[in-house]
Amino acid sequence: MRTSLYTILCIVIRLAAVFLAVTTVMTVAPTAWTMDDGQLGSGWRGMLLGFGGAMVALAVLLWIYPGTLARIAAGRASQEVFESPLSGAELQQIALSVIGIWFAMSGIIGLVSVGMRLILASHVEDSGAGPLAFRELARLVTQLFEIALGCGLALGARGIVGILRRVREEGLPAAVAEERSSGHPEANA
Repeated sequence: MRTSLYTILCIVIRLAAVFLAVTTVMTVAPTAWTMDDGQLGSGWRGMLLGFGGAMVALAVLLWIYPGTLARIAAGRASQEVFESPLSGAELQQIALSVIGIWFAMSGIIGLVSVGMRLILASHVEDSGAGPLAFRELARLVTQLFEIALGCGLALGARGIVGILRRVREEGLPAAVAEERSSGHPEANA
């Protein structure tokens, strides 16, 4: 496959956009659900959701328009073409698999952290483990979802790339192979 630095950067920027969106949702949702208004005041939930919405909107913009940032990052090197034995679909599969493994490992680490906090809270006699258990339940669900999402991305990368290709090519005319001509009238006849 012939590709350029620009193309690779667009894939990486889209990968970062997915990571930004999922991380934002998985951080904002449990925080908004578990914190009570007495801790931070009355307007904190709106600010938190507004910030989360802005981050998801940024992720959507990065997904739709990765070329602008790729051109800035690559400069003149974005026009250099190089050969790779990997196709574009294989590069996308690798990228989705890597982000899936990242999410799965992050979820496992978070799950261990939640477990350790619950164990420590159960051994402290004076603290009420009830409110802590409720807050940690939201984090536990989030970490399990992150592990499931990561495994789904890592193991389903080929299918996801196929879906993305079908969505991108929906409604476009079928590709037609061009015939190579040598410029001689006899060769074209």
